[in-house]
Amino acid sequence: MSVIWKGIMLLLAAGIFPMCLGMWCTHWGTAKDRLILNYISGWFFILAWFEIFCVPMTLLGVPYHILRLVCNIFFSVMAAAAVLAFRYQLLQIIKRAGEAIKNINFWGVIAAAAVAVQIFILVFYVHEDADDAFYVATAVTTLKTDSMYRFSSYTGMPLNGLPMRYALSAFPIFTAYFAELIHIHPTITAHTIFPAVLIAVAYLIYYQIGKELTGDKRKAAFFVMVVSFLNVFGNFSIYTSSSFLLFRIWQGKAVLAAILIPAVFLLAYRIYERKANWTEWITMFFLMCSCCMVSSMGVVLGPLVLGGFSLAELIRRRKIKEVLPAVVCLIPSIILGGIYLIR
Repeated sequence: MSVIWKGIMLLLAAGIFPMCLGMWCTHWGTAKDRLILNYISGWFFILAWFEIFCVPMTLLGVPYHILRLVCNIFFSVMAAAAVLAFRYQLLQIIKRAGEAIKNINFWGVIAAAAVAVQIFILVFYVHEDADDAFYVATAVTTLKTDSMYRFSSYTGMPLNGLPMRYALSAFPIFTAYFAELIHIHPTITAHTIFPAVLIAVAYLIYYQIGKELTGDKRKAAFFVMVVSFLNVFGNFSIYTSSSFLLFRIWQGKAVLAAILIPAVFLLAYRIYERKANWTEWITMFFLMCSCCMVSSMGVVLGPLVLGGFSLAELIRRRKIKEVLPAVVCLIPSIILGGIYLIR
């Protein structure tokens, strides 16, 4: 497989597909032409639907290649439908993106450079982590055995039963799926491709948070630079979000800490403070599914953060209807938690 073809597939999988699929979350919202919101919403869409497809198939013992076929068809059809249905919005986003690049400010350049340096270091100076023996090995085992959580990633021997803690969180399987999609080995994908993509996604979320809080692009870029500086010096413990972001972002729990939890803050602020419309709740639902998908801790931590915001809003507004959609967003966590307890 040529490098050029792999590059094209990577552009499709990590760039064009999330942008197109994000249309289903943002088209009816109040921020139709915002490039960043559309892109990160597309990732929530992908992770959520992968979880919805993967968990039932894992529990039923369906071979991996069936999951791959279903996901390929679904994501391709939804992306193509989005291009046809929302082509005007796509053109507007491309136009706005071009204008943003032309009008980038000083702090924007500095922030982009700081993020690029962090990505460069992690991609070209590989960090080895002991947890790779499970997470990355599970992705490799999935492709080699055409099964999901049926063989031990440590020994290769058949498992006596499903490891429910991991079977309900499909991120290692997603690593295998993404690696196969771009025709790159899962180990290389995890250590080289995912850091470049996911660190960028994390800082895009931080940029959007800064923009929501300040309402100014220059201040938002400065906010990203400050967060970047704090992350560089945040390795005072292996359990900080900075360590997860810059040392092992290819692991599901790192995606939860560095990307999805900040995204819950972003969407909750937009919903409760900016009074965004119902489409933001759809995105929040996908985000809660994504939290469950990346880690078993996300089944608890995602709803906990959303519940904290919702409780504060209930105390402030004293209108229970304002927070009722949050209960709907908790359904994925309730279902998966129930399955874990029953099995």
